Amino acid sequence: MPTFSSKLFYAALAVAACQSVFSHDLGQMEKHMAEAEPYAQIVSKEAPGFSLEDPEGRKFSLSDFRGKAVVLYFLYTRCKDDCPLHSLQVKKVQDQIAAAGLKDQVQFVAVATDIEDGASTAQLMREHPKHYGLDTANWVILHGGPERERAGMEVAKAYGLEFRPLGESVQLHGIVTHLVDPQGQMRARYHGLDFDSVSLVSYAAALLHGEHGATRSDQEGPAKANLSPMDWVLSAVGLLCLAVLTWAGWSLFNSRASGRGKIAAPDS
Repeated sequence: MPTFSSKLFYAALAVAACQSVFSHDLGQMEKHMAEAEPYAQIVSKEAPGFSLEDPEGRKFSLSDFRGKAVVLYFLYTRCKDDCPLHSLQVKKVQDQIAAAGLKDQVQFVAVATDIEDGASTAQLMREHPKHYGLDTANWVILHGGPERERAGMEVAKAYGLEFRPLGESVQLHGIVTHLVDPQGQMRARYHGLDFDSVSLVSYAAALLHGEHGATRSDQEGPAKANLSPMDWVLSAVGLLCLAVLTWAGWSLFNSRASGRGKIAAPDS
């Protein structure tokens, strides 16, 4: 039979196991990303806010997406070089987000930096998702509108990117994909076009479901479950942990009760 001390040890082990299951250690994930993903830059600061509009004139700000992870990037819709490749990379990330069951929890935001005629820019913005197969259910493209043509470039500069006009339909710029957490904090910048999309998706999932993340349901009424296979695994392990803790607690109680019930035999 297990001794009282061994039962105490197993109970402590079960508690430690449960804590490791239910707390997503973002620090460890970020450390791994820093070592394994050369194009990822881990940051922790408030993401610059903005007030922009879509091609139809509807107003949006970063705070409108609070409660969701936000994949934010900048593009020049007239670009014929890197911007189309960037959009294809974002399409890949968007598909993987949907496959992971996170579509309703991740918002994609593209900010256009065009400074040309507002009407023609708005038309290019409308056509952009059709050209690259982007799902507008959780993707939106924004700009400053006809009154603020340079607003997109100004927001890009606030995020550390400069889009410099070099001539007709040409802008010199870098390529960065930003990941903002549900609380509005910028957590990562993925530089260039060669970053691992799975790394971004995994980090977004950790921010949503980890100890620093939050999930949100925009639907009224009872929350509806939308569990991924990993959620089912974690739930099963959690139930096992609960069973072990219950057994350990009951065993400890019985051991203490048995010890108190014993009466020493009188000396002869």
